[in-house]
Amino acid sequence: MLSPVILAQVLLNGLSLSAVYILIALGFTLLFGIMRVVNFAHGSFAMLGGYALYYVYGKYHVPYAVAVPLAAAIGVLVRFALRQYYASPLYAAAPASITGSADERSDIRVRPRS
Repeated sequence: MLSPVILAQVLLNGLSLSAVYILIALGFTLLFGIMRVVNFAHGSFAMLGGYALYYVYGKYHVPYAVAVPLAAAIGVLVRFALRQYYASPLYAAAPASITGSADERSDIRVRPRS
């Protein structure tokens, strides 16, 4: 039988994981509902934030209250770096050929020129 402490920890872990899934799903829904573009990079950046948190908190032993905002900042910096050095040259090169709003490689929709 589970002790009350273990049961409370399992419930808390389930609630926190479901909150992460809900945030990711809301991001997908918001992007697709407004822009009608499926952003496959959304999940990739959520995973990048998870890995950043794992390394900052697990490997480098930074306190959790500091590690969460630091991991989020790492994810944001990587996202802006990818936009600056990957997507911005695409906008400048062929703005008429990009049909959707694109930030990263995995959500760019390019139509052939006629």
